[in-house]
Amino acid sequence: MKLTTALDGKIKIWDEVLMGTNFDFVANAVSKLEYSLGEKDEAETPPSGLISEMDVDSGIYKLFTPILDSIEELKDLYCDRAYVNLFHEKEDGYFHNDYCVQTLLFYCNAYWDMNNGGETKFVEFTDDNYPTMIAVPPVPNRLVMFPGDLGHTATGLRNQKRFTLAFKMEANK
Repeated sequence: MKLTTALDGKIKIWDEVLMGTNFDFVANAVSKLEYSLGEKDEAETPPSGLISEMDVDSGIYKLFTPILDSIEELKDLYCDRAYVNLFHEKEDGYFHNDYCVQTLLFYCNAYWDMNNGGETKFVEFTDDNYPTMIAVPPVPNRLVMFPGDLGHTATGLRNQKRFTLAFKMEANK
């Protein structure tokens, strides 16, 4: 896995996370899950996207267990919740925080192009209340980790549904 960072190391990005056949399995499996109405990003926003909860016994979850176990920053954390987000074409979420220690997102779509959109946008405010915003593109087979209190939002892809695995990590008790 190739690692890069952004926002002074707060965002970690790994590419080429799964071997080819495992990525193909995930990309295909998420398109066949049952989805329900998504959640509100904040109390004052309407629900966005669709969601499918992931069971720890699912094949998808089991593929990611050794990957999560290999990340040093997650050694004292556990996965409190795992699910798949589905955003329809051109559907955007709202900026929000996840209220967990770390969030990991895995981009499941098999195709992405620079003009197709679908980025996860991150926002950080400086002491002067001026925002810094960066966008991480949903490159297939990419895993992104960031602090749960870092503001972020999903943006829809231009011509297809956007599938993202989400892992919410919490401190061991």
